[in-house]
Amino acid sequence: MIYPTKEHFINIHTHKKASSCHEWILRNAFFVLKPQNLHHLDYAVSVGLHPWFASEAQDISQNLASYLEIENVLAIGEIGLDRVNGPSLELQKQVFQKQLATAEAYQKPVIIHAVKAYADVLPYLKQFKMPFVLHGFKANLHQLNQFLKYPQVYFSFGKDLFYEDSKAAKTFQEVPADRFFLETDTAHLQIEALYQQAAKIRKIDIVQLKKQVFYNFEAVFKRLIP
Repeated sequence: MIYPTKEHFINIHTHKKASSCHEWILRNAFFVLKPQNLHHLDYAVSVGLHPWFASEAQDISQNLASYLEIENVLAIGEIGLDRVNGPSLELQKQVFQKQLATAEAYQKPVIIHAVKAYADVLPYLKQFKMPFVLHGFKANLHQLNQFLKYPQVYFSFGKDLFYEDSKAAKTFQEVPADRFFLETDTAHLQIEALYQQAAKIRKIDIVQLKKQVFYNFEAVFKRLIP
């Protein structure tokens, strides 16, 4: 597996393969791929049980552990809480807690899915200190400031940056430079275009933006980079 450089467009959360050699991806693999198949991939993956499927959790800690010694598996995710879709919130919380505990044991960052559930995620930040990357972040400034109290929290922004009046675009202007990432998630979107939009919003050039995201990557994944 190749680790990113300052020249890469780092895509911290996607469900698709890289669109070019200039894009570095952390691809969400769920549990679709068996552990033995991950060794042969030339890209990094995150593995975890999405909250929509919390009712399917069986021996989740043991299942996760079978993946986490593999070099390609850099993070656990996406995991989290969803008040719109999925089984009961109580069941989601039980599965979330177990996956967070496993992430802490293996010192892995987590990619967080939170829908109408930012307030529900906050209490976990007092218990777990590994890096949290809140993917598809689209909260307001008050919620941003609540999360900024916890130095282990990072924010990943995606397609909503193209809507200049969106909460995501407004929040992205205010998030500290050393606390954000960019992602395409499931969108039919070129990562280069997203970087261009992000650079426009923050009034910096793309070279500077790529360097900053790389430094943020180093901060989050420093324990895992050889």
